[in-house]
Amino acid sequence: MEKDYSHAGSGSLISSLSDTVLNEFRFQFAREYRPRPYDGPNVTGQSRPLPDTAFDFGRGYRFGEPFFIPVDYYDQRIQFNDNLSIIRGKHAFKAGIEYNGVKSVQTFVGFANGRYIFSSTDGFLNYARNPRYVECSNGSTSQTGQCPGGASVTGPVLLYLQQAGVGGLSVEEAGTQDIPQKSLALFVQDKWQPRRGLTIQYGLRWEGEKEPDVITPAFTTDIGVDTQYQYLGDPHTVTLRASWIHENRNLGASKALGLSDNSHDVLRSLNASVSYIYDHTWSFTAGRISIGGTADPALYGTFTGSPNSGGWITEIAYLPFSYGGPSLWPWMNMRIGLQYTLWDKFDGASTNFNGAGRNAHNNNTIFVYAWTMF
Repeated sequence: MEKDYSHAGSGSLISSLSDTVLNEFRFQFAREYRPRPYDGPNVTGQSRPLPDTAFDFGRGYRFGEPFFIPVDYYDQRIQFNDNLSIIRGKHAFKAGIEYNGVKSVQTFVGFANGRYIFSSTDGFLNYARNPRYVECSNGSTSQTGQCPGGASVTGPVLLYLQQAGVGGLSVEEAGTQDIPQKSLALFVQDKWQPRRGLTIQYGLRWEGEKEPDVITPAFTTDIGVDTQYQYLGDPHTVTLRASWIHENRNLGASKALGLSDNSHDVLRSLNASVSYIYDHTWSFTAGRISIGGTADPALYGTFTGSPNSGGWITEIAYLPFSYGGPSLWPWMNMRIGLQYTLWDKFDGASTNFNGAGRNAHNNNTIFVYAWTMF
């Protein structure tokens, strides 16, 4: 039975360096232990429990220490982020760094105590009385560990497994894995209000991740850009949004396992939309979805092997309680909307994208929704 317990600590430091400069620093350290011990009895006169033993497939007899325990395991996480905010005129700049270090440490000594499967109850009992007892392919048995000429041993031991350290390593050393994962991110952004009712936000973020697997290149990098323009007026509000992400996907380990045709793929996505709100009551939105990248049939498992897809989203919504809800719940808000998604390309093709005659527009959807908040 798994016995979980954890320890964690966190803190923050917020410093007002001047009237227009603010620095925020936050950190966390956490460790969660998830051991899976075995508390069963030991073999009489020995310091180890009975091995995992099973026999009689009909009745399913089984006893001893299960082969998949004991396990010592813990996760450790170290996080910190620091960001600096500066106000200059009509600009609010913000830049920062984020670090996340996770380490998973596991010591698995499963099979170290042995795993037996016997053909039958009688076979197990005979073997327990005499470890040289064998069952032979011609139907006979032997108490000497050998079958007569022309016959081979078929039982009673059907399976026996035991882990042993190799290369001078102990069982514990051979079964220990220490898997560190480190990620780092840098960002800079600006919120600019050139005039009343107009806000422009833009920024750039870089992320990198260092993996422990030597098959995978040491660093992978993704690039993303996110921007927003907003005009706030009365009764008109206009918002423009756009985000672009470029992913470098290193798949050396996946290719070695046959899960990818390429050792390196690229995946790009673009999402852009414009929305207009009239008098806080009616909302109209139109947007474009676009995904493109390297063809990789084994990875995507599609007929074309390509991830390339594109479509349009349109939406109209009504907000009946923007100026106050009904007398029973005056703070209530509600949104009722209709959304239509039109696909002009799906999984790499506009027509017959699945090899069975299905076209991209067959995935077009109409979504009617209503949500309320009070």
